[in-house]
Amino acid sequence: MDVLAIDEKKARQSVKALYAHIHKQQPDQPEAVWLMVHTMRDIVRIRESPLPIKHAIQQAGTRRCLFSRDPQQKIKDLLAQKKAKGIHNVIGLSKFRKSQAKELLDKYDVFLADKRLARVLSKSLGKFYKECRPTYIDLDQPDLQKEIIRVVHTTLMDYRKGSTW
Repeated sequence: MDVLAIDEKKARQSVKALYAHIHKQQPDQPEAVWLMVHTMRDIVRIRESPLPIKHAIQQAGTRRCLFSRDPQQKIKDLLAQKKAKGIHNVIGLSKFRKSQAKELLDKYDVFLADKRLARVLSKSLGKFYKECRPTYIDLDQPDLQKEIIRVVHTTLMDYRKGSTW
């Protein structure tokens, strides 16, 4: 697959012009800008992929939940042993009940999942998987806190086919 060449200077100029236009219309209100990328060729991907970003979308008070393989206590002990901060709850797949999905969505802002669960997670979580859109984290990394920070500075890019209209 060819690498897509993007003129960084033109992209930066376009974003600045967009921001100036929005700021001119509503000078008092901060505005979120959503970026949509369209290519002339189809990009075939099986699922969404992580996209690193410079400035994290997640704020300091963001609550994160981690889905892990069983037993979940091993993962909790691993997080405590490596002094990893930023994960507020660990749920093993056997402990997850579809009846608690709404409660989890209300309680947590971001969902993470162990990278080893990538193939089975969507089947285990059902409809809840599309609602929570977990970001995968590698729990085998020696510096787990650095891995958590990497995930915090990541968003998911979804490759969909079709019109953008």
